Amino acid sequence: MSIIEKLGISKAPWEVNKRASTAIMSKNTCIANSGGWTDALKEDVFLEQQKNAILIASAPEMLEALIQIQYFHDELDITEIIEKTTGKSWEEIKQLL
Repeated sequence: MSIIEKLGISKAPWEVNKRASTAIMSKNTCIANSGGWTDALKEDVFLEQQKNAILIASAPEMLEALIQIQYFHDELDITEIIEKTTGKSWEEIKQLL
């Protein structure tokens, strides 16, 4: 079981829905949406929402990478970011590794 699953976060991969390009999916479940229909009427806003969706979809892999970096390189202090993202203390997260 991955650290992401142990944290209770939807299993990766997260993907941007091919038809609704602001929806972020985990398997067949929409887990987030970076935009709304009224905002999508403006092309520049819609393009920004699509880029946000791509960023959000990569969150599980980025979080897992941050956790591994912090674990193996404790001289770096990115625990605040990890704790903010997970809602757990770094000590709690280390116990899951």
